Amino acid sequence: MSTVTTNKALVLSGESKNAILTLDEQLVHCIGENAQIIHTGKNIKIYDNEGSEDDEENGTIKHGKNSLFITSGEESFVEASSQSVTFSSGQRATISHGYDSDENGTPLVKNTIAITTGDEAIIYGNAENSIGISTGDNTWVQDLTEGSIGIATGNNANVVSESNFKAAAIFGDHSEISGMDASCSAFVGGQNCSVNIGENGLLLSEFPLNALTAGANSVIVVGWHDGERKRFSTYYQGTDFEGDVYWVTKDPETGKKTQHYRNNTYKTTELGELVLTGTQESEKDISWQKD
Repeated sequence: MSTVTTNKALVLSGESKNAILTLDEQLVHCIGENAQIIHTGKNIKIYDNEGSEDDEENGTIKHGKNSLFITSGEESFVEASSQSVTFSSGQRATISHGYDSDENGTPLVKNTIAITTGDEAIIYGNAENSIGISTGDNTWVQDLTEGSIGIATGNNANVVSESNFKAAAIFGDHSEISGMDASCSAFVGGQNCSVNIGENGLLLSEFPLNALTAGANSVIVVGWHDGERKRFSTYYQGTDFEGDVYWVTKDPETGKKTQHYRNNTYKTTELGELVLTGTQESEKDISWQKD
């Protein structure tokens, strides 16, 4: 493994892409597979096989895989490719997997592991079947996608995505899981937290929740203490609570089709009771959809 400390901008390619780097504010471009890079500098940027290209046999592809990136400086940034492992320990570190996708919108990066341990770190987990873990306070694990897992152990942490993902877990206080469109499993191990899950979701919380929403066919299990022992209450959407629902109406005269939404927000009490705290209703014209 080589050590390079003098060049502000580097391109690592060829058979040997292993380096220990120490310079602050350094820009590193890695081309190829099986890189191993350790960087201790502050405010550095590492790009692993930036961009994508069209392949006649495999469609749109992103080169690069099987690389290891370790950073320890503050405000480091790593954009990693498939089958990579990235570990960043500095404050305000960022790990990304880019946003390249194929013609179906599927992310090109897959099977990654991203770990941050500093406060105010961000993991952009736009990679299928991947894992994002943060242990600092005030962190974000976001943009999870199909088959991915997000875990945050610090306080004021967030695991959020607008896409479907596999599972999320938060362990710190005042933290949030947000996956309104995710048929995910969610675990809460902290206090004063909030959770949004989608259809067919499962939520298990060790403590009462400040706020929660849940889609159709979801299940909520929430813990509470009766003064002598720990207990859990279970609630089934459609039986014990309405949750987030939608329905379609059609005007018999004009043929106009309208989709109606009702979003219900709940909290759980110190006695494990599920209480409705707010309702929002909306609608949109979907006449363009065929019957």
